[in-house]
Amino acid sequence: MSKAAVSLNLVLADQFLETARWAHQMGFHNVSHTNSVNCAIRAKDAIAIKLAGKTRRLMAHGRAVDELAELPQAADLAAALNRILQDKNRFEYSDELASQARSADQLARVERFLARVKTLCL
Repeated sequence: MSKAAVSLNLVLADQFLETARWAHQMGFHNVSHTNSVNCAIRAKDAIAIKLAGKTRRLMAHGRAVDELAELPQAADLAAALNRILQDKNRFEYSDELASQARSADQLARVERFLARVKTLCL
């Protein structure tokens, strides 16, 4: 994989983050939460490509945490990604609405995660 693949994943992460912010502002907190998760997964792909030359795109997002944990330079990001993914199924697949506060917390976590990934990628 190439520098172009890293850049593409960062662009997509930014797009998911912007969509998450918009959804949060509109009061669509479950949509914000889902897009935040997608942002983090794209950021994970970018850093995996940068550091390992490849990424494992797995249907089980929980395995993404393991992928980061295996990269010594990004191992600290594994715990952050794990926290981001904790409520994924709860707000994506169940009949529960995410609160404004929970949405705001998730956005803040994802913004920090993406900023750290960008620091390592650039």
